[in-house]
Amino acid sequence: MRLCLINSASGWGGAERMFLELAAGFLAAGAEVDFVTRPDTPMARRLPAGARPQALRFRGDLDLVTAARLHRLFRARRPAAV
Repeated sequence: MRLCLINSASGWGGAERMFLELAAGFLAAGAEVDFVTRPDTPMARRLPAGARPQALRFRGDLDLVTAARLHRLFRARRPAAV
């Protein structure tokens, strides 16, 4: 199964810890995990081995450039769930 987890936070907190636990669990179960996060953040530095990092800037809710990049990622990777 191919999954895509997205976290646009620039800081570190409980949700980010949960995302890393989810990613590690999915990877341990044999899933392919694309992990979309901002570059150079605590989250990006803590991704588990085997996660496929995809760095995007996330410049706001109406960021059409990031939306287009996500669309291309989804078309290329065809995740079963986001």
